[in-house]
Amino acid sequence: MAPLSERPRVASDLLRTTEATRISVAIVSRNRPPALRRTLASLRAQDRQPWEIVVADDSEPDFAARVLALAQEFDCRYLRASRHGLPANRNAAARHCRGTHVRMMDEGQAVPPRHWRHCEQAVARDPEAIWVIGECAAPWSISGGSTIYPARLFRAGIVFCEAFACGACDLEFGSRLHRLGYRIRRLCGTDVLRSGAGDGRGAPSAAEAQEAVAAHIFAALAHGLRYQPTPANRLRAVAAVLRTASRGPAGRVAVRRAYRAYRTHRREVVLPR
Repeated sequence: MAPLSERPRVASDLLRTTEATRISVAIVSRNRPPALRRTLASLRAQDRQPWEIVVADDSEPDFAARVLALAQEFDCRYLRASRHGLPANRNAAARHCRGTHVRMMDEGQAVPPRHWRHCEQAVARDPEAIWVIGECAAPWSISGGSTIYPARLFRAGIVFCEAFACGACDLEFGSRLHRLGYRIRRLCGTDVLRSGAGDGRGAPSAAEAQEAVAAHIFAALAHGLRYQPTPANRLRAVAAVLRTASRGPAGRVAVRRAYRAYRTHRREVVLPR
């Protein structure tokens, strides 16, 4: 893995996060420079600035130079990721952040004015909590790409599951954090906006679509059978497995992959009694 580039900070009269609460932004990027520009411009337009911004780049070589140039233009630290998928990229970005907290973001997101003030105020109120920021036009849930985490989680090895390159592994992560006793709170008063057409996002390939289905089943199994094993959650997990398996050979392959990942993850993750 390539080292982070270390550029001198650009002099600015914008206020940065206080020293006591140093909130880093970890942005994961893959093949979408226009979407990344939108996100970085949105952050740099805030009246208060993040303590640092780390761009973890999982792009193909044809896009990597453009992503690096954007990171330099917007005074960010740049990490050339290992290209092992989205959860692995999130983990790499979080591990390289130097702040007390990590604000995860995806390229293509934009934030409204005063967003960063709301983030700082929430962390100051409850620095041990995990703060989830709802996204406009989407049901609220724990989102790996729109959440503030205490950085010590990642330093202690509590990380996103890397069994899948894409998909809903952040749903498993949120359920696991809740099971481990962490407070998960919604940050009210601000929001996140997703970019629309023209940001470089293409339709997923057949392999990516199947990977996403397997990741969703994995999250359902972990949530319903281990982290929150209520009768209703168990029933939902079984129903998700049966529904997916009934779709034919591709569905059964996804179920088998999800179950293997669930068994491996169960051995690796120790829960309190």
